[in-house]
Amino acid sequence: MTSLRRWLIGLAAGWFLAGLMVGLAVPRGIEAWFPRETEADADDPYVRRMAETYGLTRDQQDLLWIVCANKRRDQRHIYENAARDSWDQLPKAMQNALLTTDRKAEQRVEGLLTKEQLDRFKRDRGGALEERGPGK
Repeated sequence: MTSLRRWLIGLAAGWFLAGLMVGLAVPRGIEAWFPRETEADADDPYVRRMAETYGLTRDQQDLLWIVCANKRRDQRHIYENAARDSWDQLPKAMQNALLTTDRKAEQRVEGLLTKEQLDRFKRDRGGALEERGPGK
């Protein structure tokens, strides 16, 4: 009976260690095979340079990614507010660029809708983008 108990304990410990190894290795393997493909890629050289220059730990690098993401979010918020609240004060080139991106996004949305959904979407949107500005 004791040999069976030892065998079960050994088996449980083996499975536990195997699970621990997989739990540690799989996320790193996934990250190696499928690297980040987000808007944060623009921050990659900055994060790497900071890590190399100042010897940042992995946790510090992760926090730096968060800082960069928050910066992008705050900048996007400023741009969105300017486009919404101060449309006439924006340079014409910026107005045109914002209208172009808004039109592209609207076309993509229209492309994924069914005929009935598209009719309702167009009815609900109403008015030309140029008259109301992006996001309005």
